[in-house]
Amino acid sequence: MAMAEVLEDQAVRQIALNVKSAGGGMLAEELSKSLKQEELEGIIEQLIEAHFIMREYAIICQKTQKQISRVQTIEAIDKAAKLGFVCSCGRPYSEESIKELFRPTSELKRMLDKSLWATARLVSVLGKLGIQDSQILLNLEEGPNEVDAAVDVDGLFLMIELKDDEFAMGHAYRFGSRVSIYKPHFAVIIATKGIAPEVKDHFKRADQKSKVVDIEHLNELDRALCKVVDEARAQRASERGPACRKTWAELYYTRPPDEQAKADPGATDEQRP
Repeated sequence: MAMAEVLEDQAVRQIALNVKSAGGGMLAEELSKSLKQEELEGIIEQLIEAHFIMREYAIICQKTQKQISRVQTIEAIDKAAKLGFVCSCGRPYSEESIKELFRPTSELKRMLDKSLWATARLVSVLGKLGIQDSQILLNLEEGPNEVDAAVDVDGLFLMIELKDDEFAMGHAYRFGSRVSIYKPHFAVIIATKGIAPEVKDHFKRADQKSKVVDIEHLNELDRALCKVVDEARAQRASERGPACRKTWAELYYTRPPDEQAKADPGATDEQRP
C-alpha cells in the first residue's frame, strides 16, 4: 500500500495526528479512548510499517512518576539493568514502570503538513488515468486542510477542491465563486469528512454551466474520478468526431491483462473484464 493511502483511513489519520501533535512522543495508553485495543494495535502496526511513527519505551520512576529515560527496545532496559543503571530512587531500571510510547517521524510530519498525503493521493489517481504531471496545477496555499487543483483533460478544464474536513456552506460559497470566475467544464468536490446536505442542494439550484461532482468517501476516489475523466474525454471526442469516441475505460479494458495490472494494480480480477 502506498504511503498516502495509509493516511486515507480517517481513524488511522487521527491516530497519526495525535502522535504528531504530541511532538516528543505519546504514550500508547493516551493514543485513543474510542478504539478497541485490537483496532488500535492494527493501526499502530500500519503506521510503523509505513515509517510514520517509531515505537519506544519510557522508563517511569514509580516513586515520582517522572520519566527517567527512554529506549527503543525492551532488551536495552535489561542490558542497562545488568550494567548497573539505577533510578535516582535506587531502583534498577528493569524494576521501574515501563510504558510503550510512539513518536512521529519526519516523513509523517511532511505528509500531514498542508495535507500533502491528500495531494499525493490525488496526483496518483490522476496519473493512473493517464494524466501527466504537466497537466495538473496545484495550489496548496488556501489552508492546511485544503488542496486546489486545475486539471487539463484533453483540453477540457477540471477544477478540483480536496478538503481534509467536512465541506460546509462557507466552503461552498467560496468554491461557487471560483467556479463562476474560472468556468471549468467540471467542478469536483472531494471531502474526507463528507459534504453537508445543504451544499448539494445549493449547487443543484445554482445557475451554472459547470457540472458539479461530489466525492464524499476517499475509497470512491479512483472510480469516481475515472468516471469524470471518461465523461470529459467522451465529450471532447464527440466534438472531434465519431472516430475519437473511445473513453479511457474502453481503452484500458482492451489492453492485455498484464498492461491492465500495471495501470491499475489495486483492481481485482473480478473488477477487470
